[in-house]
Amino acid sequence: MLTVVTNLVRNAAEAIDQAGTPRREVRVECHRCDDEVELVVGDIGPGWPAGTIEEVLLESTKPQGKGIGLYVVKTAVENHKGRISIGHSPLGGAEFRILFPAARQAAPGSESFTS
Repeated sequence: MLTVVTNLVRNAAEAIDQAGTPRREVRVECHRCDDEVELVVGDIGPGWPAGTIEEVLLESTKPQGKGIGLYVVKTAVENHKGRISIGHSPLGGAEFRILFPAARQAAPGSESFTS
């Protein structure tokens, strides 16, 4: 999941740079919601273009971008049985919400393995 967070935060910072926004803010939050964990990455950049994540995979708004980063994020999320949605951040830019199944707690004294 480090790759997911790294790509989303890097993309947010680069979007803010491209927009020339004088204030720089990227917010990363993680919450437990019943049997899921929610990861939210939002920024103050120019926002998300209209459309779903599937419609813009392998496209880039960056001059040297290949559009691979978001594809890697989506694939990693799906490989961990998660789902991802995109919307508008309360900060004014884009917001990515990722939901993953929460790891089960092991009984005391037993071993636990998580992916």
